[in-house]
Amino acid sequence: INSGLMLVGNYGSKYRFNYSVMGDQVNVASRLEQLGKVYGIEMMIGEGTADLIGSDFLLRELDRVRVKGRKQALRIYELLGVAGAALPPEQAQMLTLYASALDAYRSRRWDDAKALFEQCLVLWPADGPSRVMAERCRAMRGAPPPQEWDGSFEHLTKG
Repeated sequence: INSGLMLVGNYGSKYRFNYSVMGDQVNVASRLEQLGKVYGIEMMIGEGTADLIGSDFLLRELDRVRVKGRKQALRIYELLGVAGAALPPEQAQMLTLYASALDAYRSRRWDDAKALFEQCLVLWPADGPSRVMAERCRAMRGAPPPQEWDGSFEHLTKG
């Protein structure tokens, strides 16, 4: 799910038209849909949507990414439920660890981040984002990003 400015309506002439939606935010939503599969989650939302819903829902910041067709990185989130929803204690603990792991990752502390993501998987074995990020830490340790790295990861495929 993504939010932002877009054009919505009937396009064409009175003889042939199509109801459609167009714009950069539509393209980003399409990329987010595909990234949900990469991270193994059901509901991914973009930064604009996260800003709009505020504290009404429980979100987990997953990553900061660059997607095909955009130069600017964006934060991506997993929608976990309504605010105040009870989570299993292991999942709640995993979410706290994930945030710490993400901080370590962005600080280029690959070994610390990998260990924390792996601890997340011990607590919540089916967590796709922890699996993706632990693997990425292994890759980053072997081939670190340039010094000017902003903490984002480039996903270059459309789908």
